[in-house]
Amino acid sequence: MSLSFLDHIGQQLKEIEASGRKFKDRIDMINFRKLITAQHNGVYRGAYIYPELEKLIDNLPSDKVCIWDTWTDHGKACREYVNVNRKLFNDNFGNKIEVQQGMVTKYGRMLEENLINVLRDKFKLVIFVNHLKGVYNEAGVATGQKEPDASTALQKTCNMIVWCRQNPSSPVPIILLLK
Repeated sequence: MSLSFLDHIGQQLKEIEASGRKFKDRIDMINFRKLITAQHNGVYRGAYIYPELEKLIDNLPSDKVCIWDTWTDHGKACREYVNVNRKLFNDNFGNKIEVQQGMVTKYGRMLEENLINVLRDKFKLVIFVNHLKGVYNEAGVATGQKEPDASTALQKTCNMIVWCRQNPSSPVPIILLLK
């Protein structure tokens, strides 16, 4: 099977490649971020990442499968891009902070949905990998529960969401189909 793999290099990937499995295209997203950071005098901001993500996605060869590990930071980059470049989206964000932040979130979500849909149109299967984040109560105390660290745009546009976690009593993971 032909794969395009965009990832933050992890031990699992190194083990897969050591076993002889090769990916058609593999883009190291850590080096991608370092390159963009270097272009902006050592400053990393999501606002700098978004335009480069568009170019990266446009230049990916159409393929059967794309695995994007992890999407979380790139989804957040869309909102930050809108926040820094408000004039590109709407001259009238209003004077109230709540309205301004609501508009930034709305336009950021639209940009993220657009990127996801471009990937969905380009590939037969797109797999976005996200991690879990801790749940906190109103007092800011960790509850011990976990929830997906996925944006509303990702949850809205995906056809299927699967939650996997390590099974403490077996090597077989626990899998829950959420959508």
